[in-house]
Amino acid sequence: GYHLDQAYRCRAQLGELDDALALRAGAVLAEAGERAFARDDASAAAKLFSRACELLPEADPRRVSVLRHASHALFWTGNVDDARMLLEEAIRAADAAGNTSEEWSARLDLAASDLAVGHGDADALLRVAETAIAALAPDDDAALARAWRRVAHARFLQGRYGLSGDAAERALAHVRAAGDHFEESRIVDLLCTSLLYGPTPADAAVERCEQMLAEADGNPVMTANIAASLAGLQGMRADFSAARRHASLAETIFFELGLQLAFAGLTQVTAPVELLAGDPVAAERELRRGLEILDPRGSDGYQLALLAEVLYRQGRTEEAAAAAALAAAKDAEGVVLNQVTWRCVRAKLERSENLAREALALAESTDATNLVADALVDLAIVSHGPDDLLVRALELYEQKGNAAARALVSDRVPTAVRSHNG
Repeated sequence: GYHLDQAYRCRAQLGELDDALALRAGAVLAEAGERAFARDDASAAAKLFSRACELLPEADPRRVSVLRHASHALFWTGNVDDARMLLEEAIRAADAAGNTSEEWSARLDLAASDLAVGHGDADALLRVAETAIAALAPDDDAALARAWRRVAHARFLQGRYGLSGDAAERALAHVRAAGDHFEESRIVDLLCTSLLYGPTPADAAVERCEQMLAEADGNPVMTANIAASLAGLQGMRADFSAARRHASLAETIFFELGLQLAFAGLTQVTAPVELLAGDPVAAERELRRGLEILDPRGSDGYQLALLAEVLYRQGRTEEAAAAAALAAAKDAEGVVLNQVTWRCVRAKLERSENLAREALALAESTDATNLVADALVDLAIVSHGPDDLLVRALELYEQKGNAAARALVSDRVPTAVRSHNG
C-alpha cells in the first residue's frame, strides 16, 4: 500500500494522474487500516484510513466506510474536530448513495462523539440508536451491534445498568455473528462497567470480569477495558494493591495504543479507588491527569464532579465550589453520575438538605447501589442524622460488597446501631 501510494504521488508530480493506481493504493491502505483496527492500533489506523480517504474517488462505494473508520480512529487518538468533519462527510455520502447501513452507523458515531465532548445527552443518543435499529436490516449484524452498543451506552449514562447490560448482551450476539473483534471489545467494556456501577455484588462481578479477561485472548483494548473495571471492583473489596495493579495494566495499554480518551475515562475509576483508600490527594492527581486530556476538548461533567468531591475532602471549599459549578453546567449531558455527585458536593458546601434530597432522589431513580448509598451518607452529613440514613447506606454497601466504603462509614454510626446492624 505504501509503495502504491508513493508511485501515485510520483506520477502526480509528473502531471500524470493515474486514477486506477489511486484506487488500488486506497483499497490496499484501507485493508491495512482494518488490520490496524483489529489489533487496536488506533494511531496507525488513523493514518492508514486518512490516506485511503484521500486516494479513493468519491464514487467508490468503499469510501463511506473508510471515512467512518478514519473518524473513529481519529476520535480515539484525541483528534475530535477532524473526526467530526469526516463523520459529517460520511453521512452525506452514504445518504447520497442510499447506503442505509453506513449512514446510520455514521449517525450513531456522531451522536456518541458529540456526547463524549459535552455537546449531546444520553436521551438524544438513545433516540438515534433506537431509530437506527428500526431502520437497519435484520441481518445487518455489524451495524446492529453498533446500534445496540449505543443503546447500552445511553442506558449506562442514565444509570440504568440492568438495561445497559441487557442491550450489551444483544450487541454481543450481533457482533460475534459479524466477527468484528474491534467492536466486541467496546461491548465487553460496557458489560464490565455495568457490573462495576450496577447492583451486581462485587465478588460476583470480579468473577465475571476475570472470566472475560481469560477470554480476551490477547486483545489489548479488551484486556485494558476489563482491567479498568476490575480496578474499581477490587477497590470496593479493599484490595488496593490488586486495584492499582489492574489500573496500571489498563493505563499501560491505553498509552501504548495512543488511546488518550480511554485513559481519561480510566481516571474516573482510579480516583474513587483512591478515595476508598482514604487518599483524596492521590485521587485529585488521577483526575487532573484525565483533565489534561479532556480540557482542550470540553471537560467531562462527571470528571469535574469527582474533582469537586476530592477537593471538598481536602477542605479546599472554594475550589470545590468552583468545580461543582462547572460540573453542574454540564448537566445537559444527561449523565446521572454527574447530576448526583455535583449536587452532593454543593449540598455539603451549602449545608443544603434540599440539594442532598434532590441528589438522593436522582440516585434512587437508578439501580446504582453505591450511588444511592453515597447519597444517603451525604444527606446524613448535611442533616446531622438521623442514624437510619447511615444504616441504610451500610446495608447497600454490604449488598454491593463494597467493604471499603462500609468501613469508612461505619465509624460514623453509633456503636449500638452498628451492633444492631451486624
